[in-house]
Amino acid sequence: MKLKDLQALRAKALDEATEAVDSGDMETYKAKYEEAESYLAQINALNDLEQAKNINTVVDFNVMPGSESKKEVQNELKAFANYMRSGEVSAAMVEKTDEDGGYIVPEDISMKINEYKRNFESLENLVNVEPVRRPKGSRLYEKLGDMTPFVAVEEMGEIPEIDGPKFERIVYDIKNYAGILPMSNDLIQDSDENVIDYAARWGARKSVVTRNSLILNVIKTLSAVTLKTTDDIKKAMNVTLDPLFLTTSVIVTNQDGFNYLDTLKDKDGKYLMQPLVTDPSKQQIFGKEVKVIGNKFLPSEGTVAPLIIGDLKEAVTLFDRQQQSILTTNVGGKAFTRNSTDMRFIEREDVKLVDKAAVVYGKLDTAVIETV
Repeated sequence: MKLKDLQALRAKALDEATEAVDSGDMETYKAKYEEAESYLAQINALNDLEQAKNINTVVDFNVMPGSESKKEVQNELKAFANYMRSGEVSAAMVEKTDEDGGYIVPEDISMKINEYKRNFESLENLVNVEPVRRPKGSRLYEKLGDMTPFVAVEEMGEIPEIDGPKFERIVYDIKNYAGILPMSNDLIQDSDENVIDYAARWGARKSVVTRNSLILNVIKTLSAVTLKTTDDIKKAMNVTLDPLFLTTSVIVTNQDGFNYLDTLKDKDGKYLMQPLVTDPSKQQIFGKEVKVIGNKFLPSEGTVAPLIIGDLKEAVTLFDRQQQSILTTNVGGKAFTRNSTDMRFIEREDVKLVDKAAVVYGKLDTAVIETV
C-alpha cells in the first residue's frame, strides 16, 4: 500500500475515533485508535525504508556550524521546485503529503504567498481569522450588540440578577477550494526561484479572490438596505448599524460604488472623498476608510451598487485550516495534449457570519450624483 493511502486511512480512523469520543462510544474509540496506530506503524516503516535507501548521502564539509537550518530550508525549497517539475515525491518530502495526495506547501513558500497577498485588496485582513486543526467543529460567540449594562444599586440595596451573556453556536465545516495552473515547459525549466515565485504569485491572487468571494457571499445573505442619498448612507451608519461598531467600521464597495462616492461634492465644489491622514494611499468618506473590490467579483445590479458598512472583524469569522497543498502532472488532464505541466493548488477554509448587528448590507443607487 502506498504512503499517501496509509496516511489517508490513518486520518480517517482518527476522525472516526474523535467522533466516537464525542458521542460517548468508548468501545469504537478504542478500536479506531488502535487501527490508526497500526497505520502509523506502517507509515514509519515505509519512512525508515526510504531513509535507508538514501543513506549514502554526500556530506558537505563546507557547511558552517549553525547553518544547518538554513541549508535544510534551501533543500526543502529545491525539493519543492523539483516536485513541481516532475511530480515525484523525494525522501525529504515523504512525510508532507496530505490526504488528497498533494504535497503540503512548505512554510517559507506559504509566507511568500501571504506576502504577495498583501499587494491585493484582501478582505481577509478585515475579518476575524481563526486557525483550526479539525475539519469540522463549532464555536460559541457572544454578540457584542446583545450586551446589556450593569444595573444601578442603592446603598445597602440588593443586587439584582442581570441577563447573562447571550451566546450563539457557530458550526464550521472546512471545504477544499482548488484551481489548476498550467505551466509551460519553458517556465518549468527556469530557475528554482522563478518557478516558485511564479506559483506563489498565482496562488496569492487565487487565494485573495477566493476568500473575498466567500466573505462577500455570507454578508450578502443579510437583508439589504436601500441607499439613494448620502443621508441614507449616514442613517445606515448612525442608526441601522449598532453604535458599538461605529468607530471600528469600514466601507466596502465595488468600482461603481467607489466612483459614486469619489464624485460626491459639497456646495463649494470640494470632493467629499479624501485621503486618510494617517495613510494618504487610502481613501475615506464620512470618517470611514473605503475598500474597493472589482465589479467582476462584486457586481452591480444595473445602476445599483453594493455598499457594505460595518466592523467585519466582529461580523465575520474565517476558519482557516492553514494547509495549502499542490499536486503536479504532465500526463493527466489536458497537460499531455498541450505539452504542459499542470499544478493543482488546494486551500482549506470556511467562512461564517457571526454577528449580524455588526454590519449593514446596503444597495446604493448610483444613477444620480447629488451635491451635498
